[in-house]
Amino acid sequence: MLSCTDTPAAQQTALPLAEISSRHGRGGFNPYVNNGGTVVCVAGEDFVIGVGDTRLSVGYSIHSRHHSKITQLTSRCCIASSGMQADINTLHKLLKARVAVYRHLHRAEPSGPALSQLLSSLLYSRRFFPFYTFNLLFALDEEGKGAVFGYDAIGSFERSSFNAAGTGGPLVTALLDNQMPLVTALLDNQGKKKKRNEERKKRERKEK
Repeated sequence: MLSCTDTPAAQQTALPLAEISSRHGRGGFNPYVNNGGTVVCVAGEDFVIGVGDTRLSVGYSIHSRHHSKITQLTSRCCIASSGMQADINTLHKLLKARVAVYRHLHRAEPSGPALSQLLSSLLYSRRFFPFYTFNLLFALDEEGKGAVFGYDAIGSFERSSFNAAGTGGPLVTALLDNQMPLVTALLDNQGKKKKRNEERKKRERKEK
């Protein structure tokens, strides 16, 4: 014979707030996660280069070894980002959408400096709940010179000839600070020699 009787459930004792906070970290739920990665950009007189690793990870877990951190926005401008992958995807999609709207309205691509200001405005608009991204925008300006724009979390930015961001940013920055002045001087000299040779060839053609 099977009999069923209603028995009162055991009451759960409420956990003190201090214990809950200690379990979930200070302040409770944390919406951010750092998926790691490092991006580096170097600009010269007539070129700009951006590189980044392709690993997507959380802590000691590697989700992918073939995930690019760089998105091309126009034929002369790209963005490289590390940090939280969800925020990176959202930010890059927003930028590509704004570029597409600009193309439809003006039938031309926005310049690198214009995109640098656009990115600053987007980051600042999210200042109360910032994108967890470390961004470098690299482009060729209207004169064909390379430019690298580095940003903080809320959109403040500066233009430089080289920059690094991400989990390995401090290590790479130290190397760049030590080596880049010599490399930049060498590349600038090569660029000047190239221009002089082109001008000499033009003069020779005119004389002929």
